[in-house]
Amino acid sequence: MKKFLKWTGISLLVLLLLLIIAPFIFKGKIEAAIKDAANDNLNARINWSNVDLSLIRNFPNLRISISDLTVDNTIAPFDSVRLAQIGSIEAVVDIKSLFGDQINIKRIGIVKPVLDVRVTKEGLANYDIAKPDSTAVEEPTATEEPSKFNIKLKEYYLREANIRYDDKSMPVFAHIENLTHEGKGDFTQDLFKLITSTTADKITVNYDGVTYMKNIKTSMTADIDMDMVNSKYTLANNLIKLNELELAAEGWVAMPGEDIDMDIAFKAPKNDFRQILSMVPMEFASDLKGVDAKGTVSLDGFVKGKYNDDSMPNVGVNLGVKDGWFKYPDLPKSINNIQIKTAIYLDMNNGDKTTVDVDQFHLEMAQNPVDMTLKLRTPESDPFIDFVCKAFVDLDNVKEFIPLEKGDDVHGKINADIALKGNYSSIEKERYEEFDAQGKLDIMNVLFKSDSLPYNLQVNNASFGFNPAYLELSAFDALIGKSDLKASGKINNYLAYALQDSLLQGSFNLNSNLLDLNEFMSSDASTTETTA
Repeated sequence: MKKFLKWTGISLLVLLLLLIIAPFIFKGKIEAAIKDAANDNLNARINWSNVDLSLIRNFPNLRISISDLTVDNTIAPFDSVRLAQIGSIEAVVDIKSLFGDQINIKRIGIVKPVLDVRVTKEGLANYDIAKPDSTAVEEPTATEEPSKFNIKLKEYYLREANIRYDDKSMPVFAHIENLTHEGKGDFTQDLFKLITSTTADKITVNYDGVTYMKNIKTSMTADIDMDMVNSKYTLANNLIKLNELELAAEGWVAMPGEDIDMDIAFKAPKNDFRQILSMVPMEFASDLKGVDAKGTVSLDGFVKGKYNDDSMPNVGVNLGVKDGWFKYPDLPKSINNIQIKTAIYLDMNNGDKTTVDVDQFHLEMAQNPVDMTLKLRTPESDPFIDFVCKAFVDLDNVKEFIPLEKGDDVHGKINADIALKGNYSSIEKERYEEFDAQGKLDIMNVLFKSDSLPYNLQVNNASFGFNPAYLELSAFDALIGKSDLKASGKINNYLAYALQDSLLQGSFNLNSNLLDLNEFMSSDASTTETTA
């Protein structure tokens, strides 16, 4: 019995030693093969600090990990740009499956990747790093058996990712911070359900110079019905959360070829006004923690169409707010009677079919009313605009309903009564009688001071008059720091600037008794000059 136990113990010890040292026997060959294959087939320089193979941690499975992986572009225009820096790539594989027709991957994941994705105006992408295959590919004969080699995958994950996407050909910029995504499903089946969860601390999206999302905290759970034969993926149970805004989506995405086709509809299942309030960037509203909010919201929309090099899906959004109201804690007044009815359709392939309808936008800030309506058609070929704005804002009351930063202060009054209606072509061809533009914008005794500015800004009086031909500045009297400035004049193409993104053109008469240019210089420049 003792002899049996002795030899059993020795056998187990030998087996344990083999499990420990076996990976190191093959490690050098495996690591060299991976690096050679990568550098031979990619226009990039691939490096990593360590490749680890283990049969102990996940016995009887093989655990493979690559640490501190970097991918640096090597060809223009992205030479020396780091496409990726990855903390680790990890995989757990059923070791027995390595000797069969199907590799069984228990789980595979990427941890702490930093991705810097760039696309030039010409459409060159820094992720397109694969070298073209110069060898001729033989067509398979009719008698050839299809390969039975396949991979079985159960679970994948992406953890703590930071992604920067800058596509100047669209132009789209997106930044995602601390993204984590996990998915579970049987990828060997033709039809199966993929269960996913996603979170991100901050998402910022800018399209064509307009920031539509800024530092939005996001989470999403989604079950996806996967049709691998037809490459069609249908949304099942799902919930998307953007800050406090909750959205439910249904529809499908299909990728049968090079194109990505989609038809997705979304809506807000809840009607709490606070959801919309949470999406306002902090540049326009201070921290909303503790803010009391009431009102009802209706929000729905769609994303539909094909995505490829020449096409993008169209987007539609409908937003309604009824009896909206919110009030900051410890402040005496509120912003109330918020009424909004808006419909936006963005045709991403034919800009002239894009439409904007703001049928109602009304709010009252400490009894100061703001009303606006807007209708926009054919924005590319010949923009038609129907815009009305009536507002009176007493800035002395702002601090009673919006908390200001420490050291900030505002005073004064702003009065606007503006109406614009007609096609831009009427202005362009100087048929001013066909375009209705009238109204005024008066700024009276406005003072703004802040610790973030080295000087105060005081506008004693500014009066703008609107007509089809030009925007007239009939009076301007301001004090910027120690500098006084008086002006009058005309802006000839303010509508071209608003509708066609043209440069402003105009003529002004300026008068000043003192211009202290030192106040407009940066603090660094001032310091350098003083030191000299």
